[in-house]
Amino acid sequence: MHVRLKTVLLSLLVAVLVPPVATAQEPSLPPMQFLPDDAIISPAAGNQTDPAIAAGDDSFLVVWSDRRAADGASLVYEVETSNDIYAVRLDANGNPIDEVPFVVTQGRATQSHPQVAWNGSNWLVVYQTINVSGTGFYYSAALEAVRVSPDGQVLDTTPINVGRSSASSSVNWALASDGANWVVIDDGTYSDQGDIMAVRISGDGVVLDQPAQLIAPADNGLRFNLRLAYTSNTFLAVWNGNGGIRGMRFDRNLNTQDATPLTLLAGSSHEPEVTADGSNFYMVWQAQQPDFTMAIQGSRIDTSGVMLDGAGLNISQANQPEPFTAYDVAWDGSNFRVTWGFGGTSSARVSSTGQILDPGGVAFSGLTSGSTAAGPGGNLQLVWNTSNIALIDSDDIEGASISSTNTAGPVTPLSPGAPRQTYTDIASSGSGFLLVYRSDTSGVNNIMAQVIDAAGNPVTGAPVLLASGDSRNGPGNLAVAWNGTVYLVVWTQPETGGVMGRRVQSDGTPIDGAPFLIIADTVSPDVAAQGDTFLVVGTQLDPNALHFSYAVSARVQGSDGSILDTPAHIIGGSYATRPAVAAVGNRWLVTWQRNYTHDNPLATTAAAYVDADGSSTAMITISDPYSTTPAYFFGPAVASRGDMALVVFTTRISNTNHDVIGRLIDDAGNLQPVFNIATEASNQYRPEVAWDGAQFIVVYQDQRNRTSDLEAIDTRSDLYASRVSSNGILIDPAGFATAVSPRGEEFPNVASAGGVSIIAGSVIRNEAPFAAYRVGYRLFDASSNNWPVAVASASSSGGDTPLNVTFSSAGSHDPDGSITGYAWQFGDGQTSADANPSHTYQAAGDYVATLTVTDNQGASSTNTVHIQATAPNLPPVAIASSDVWMGSSPLFVEFRATGTFDPDGAVGDHHWEFCDGSDYWGSPAYNTFTQTGACEVTLTVWDNRGATGTDTMWIYVGTTPVPGDLNGDGQVTVADLVLAGEAWDSHLGQPGFSAIIDQNDDQHVTIDEVQWVAGHWNGN
Repeated sequence: MHVRLKTVLLSLLVAVLVPPVATAQEPSLPPMQFLPDDAIISPAAGNQTDPAIAAGDDSFLVVWSDRRAADGASLVYEVETSNDIYAVRLDANGNPIDEVPFVVTQGRATQSHPQVAWNGSNWLVVYQTINVSGTGFYYSAALEAVRVSPDGQVLDTTPINVGRSSASSSVNWALASDGANWVVIDDGTYSDQGDIMAVRISGDGVVLDQPAQLIAPADNGLRFNLRLAYTSNTFLAVWNGNGGIRGMRFDRNLNTQDATPLTLLAGSSHEPEVTADGSNFYMVWQAQQPDFTMAIQGSRIDTSGVMLDGAGLNISQANQPEPFTAYDVAWDGSNFRVTWGFGGTSSARVSSTGQILDPGGVAFSGLTSGSTAAGPGGNLQLVWNTSNIALIDSDDIEGASISSTNTAGPVTPLSPGAPRQTYTDIASSGSGFLLVYRSDTSGVNNIMAQVIDAAGNPVTGAPVLLASGDSRNGPGNLAVAWNGTVYLVVWTQPETGGVMGRRVQSDGTPIDGAPFLIIADTVSPDVAAQGDTFLVVGTQLDPNALHFSYAVSARVQGSDGSILDTPAHIIGGSYATRPAVAAVGNRWLVTWQRNYTHDNPLATTAAAYVDADGSSTAMITISDPYSTTPAYFFGPAVASRGDMALVVFTTRISNTNHDVIGRLIDDAGNLQPVFNIATEASNQYRPEVAWDGAQFIVVYQDQRNRTSDLEAIDTRSDLYASRVSSNGILIDPAGFATAVSPRGEEFPNVASAGGVSIIAGSVIRNEAPFAAYRVGYRLFDASSNNWPVAVASASSSGGDTPLNVTFSSAGSHDPDGSITGYAWQFGDGQTSADANPSHTYQAAGDYVATLTVTDNQGASSTNTVHIQATAPNLPPVAIASSDVWMGSSPLFVEFRATGTFDPDGAVGDHHWEFCDGSDYWGSPAYNTFTQTGACEVTLTVWDNRGATGTDTMWIYVGTTPVPGDLNGDGQVTVADLVLAGEAWDSHLGQPGFSAIIDQNDDQHVTIDEVQWVAGHWNGN
């Protein structure tokens, strides 16, 4: 492969030029109060998958991809952080050191497929992340890394950019350490598709190789199952490809030791795993036998690449691996330990001389095969992903220790946490509140209720369990209402066929001995009361045509729990979802989202009144049509001041984002004009609303501070609220913050009475003993003093550092007094008490600046401004290469951008321009040259911030180039010597590069060759 040398000088400066990225401090809001108890550590809700493990000096680190921070509603569009990377440390015997797992990274979008390796001091966790990119693709899959210390400290708060970007979701990469540095190898990036490339990461977390170094060029076959091991100054990469298992050796400096990839095994051998002792490698694989059975085979490989045990020895014997089970190999200091799926898990020891000490293995029926690592004392630690396909959110990570004498320890859950608390609803009794929520563990959903007094204090030390079931058929969405005497809690439960209910006394004691069915075949319930009678509403599917759905209602007598409407009444037309209800006047107002058809995203918000006898009025259209694309099915909410209700809903009214909109409707059905409640940048959605006796309080999820644009897999939001006057005037034009963090918050809700409001929501608490969503709440008391209005703005929302921003509190005021204090926190540790301060951000990062204003009676309110400070962009470095560089016409040439990289981001589009006027987008690129002579080829690449980098090379068609003519101008001049000097300075000893100056084509530029060029020039 021929590569121009002049373009890569910048790569030597990358470590100096890339500025640090700051870790922003979390916004400071008054502390939330959290619900008591309900904190028994159990296997966590959400799926935990893809475990990997590595041994340290006296412990193990297990890492995996974790969805506990998703919202539990994985079938809907909005999920908070999608997959994150969590970890737990184990002692030498496999016992968890950490009470609950800790976060390795919880970045934007999704992180998955982690691998981990130990370098003698720390672990390095490498994983795939999804990044937004600006050119060439909507998103890219890339590799990032984080170091973890032996005491469980995450050493890199900003992940290390390994710099390998691809549009594909390929996970064909591998990780190993030489005891000092780590090495990551992969293939399939945009620039070098199919080439196996390598980068080193130092113990200090610095990427040492930009561009990545070529280990094995692409061939015509597919490669998969890439694995890597190290011993005795030699790395061995193995993979499946070209009809067998191939391999490539290279040293600690990434110098390849094989001219072409080794063929370790030919034929139908599958998916190698490899490890090493202090002298040799040991590889295991799955191979079909002559009788068509499968076997686990293994062989030692020496550092010269020779298979010491021929085509391998049959380790599994008659105990052949079961289909779709994992196998692995590790070195325990005395023997190689091979595991595979048979009878649970089978384990066999193999000596350093290749002798199989346990032919056929020892089977452990209680274990599942998975990834392994061997640690101190010879114990083998096995970790795996357990799953129950009959349930939802039930994948967990488990592990067990197998001693050096093949004795297995107990199965240990490794990915636990406190219950995940979501789907909050609240009702007020006038003297207190009942807060109900769903509490989930792996495969189990519970409905819990907690009484809170008027001052915001939990009345009981633990919540009350109202219902339980598995995660597929158990309790779902829920709601609660108060009728003056009792609460009625309702929820969806497919297991029992519809909307269930249970009455609860004001002190939280259940009245009904068991839940009772209210409406069959119905989901998404809500409830409100008129006098003693509750009205329960929901969405009912037509059993004969499931694409038809209706808003339905049924009355429940509060005094005895009797159902007054059997069957339930249908309200309005079809295609209804997520109804909400409130008591208005002497009847109920029901509102819902009504789509035009079951598959049409256009919808309106509709409503109808239900009279005391259960009959309903004609449908009322609340809103103009709006689009629910992409699948914003949150439905409306409604609250009543007695004679008038405020309906709030999510729609697009001011821009392409989703806003929260409101409309007042009186008890006679008269509508007032639509008005905006929340229209900040990005999306506001999932609104709820309450009446506090003087004003409406609207709460919602808000993405104004978000750092990800990947809507489909990351909707990181915060919780905000706005007040609306009794006649529909917006009091808080920019809302006010109730919960803000980079981790994500969701499911806001509110209940109010007598001027006192409780605003609650689910927030991620990663600290022990939780590692889960937990319900937190704050009390806002406007009974004697309404809190002030905080309005925060900035002269700039972002730019390159140093970034000077002028902040403003203009518009802030107090509805019933005066503002006496301003407190700005800029997100980087700096503060100001000025009303309108200026601040300079010196380091790149995402910052949330907060403004807290305090009024003359001590009440306060907080708002935020999102600032993105970016480092000055470094352009991408383009490196052009070709499979041939000269030949007779017509000359077909394949071009590649192998090694092309962006020092501080991701590479996007590749554009090739040829001297004949043709061009090609992408890499690899192809062109057939028919015109004789020297043809210049230019490669231009773009990074994710729009900068470009170029490289040029020459193709000679039907002519022989002048030796030493490095710039392709047909003569040898001083300019060629300059290029020769650059080549010498930049690339002496670096494999993978050659040029016309490389006279013997040994991929090195030597002094003799430079002198040859000089002599040739002098002679001409």
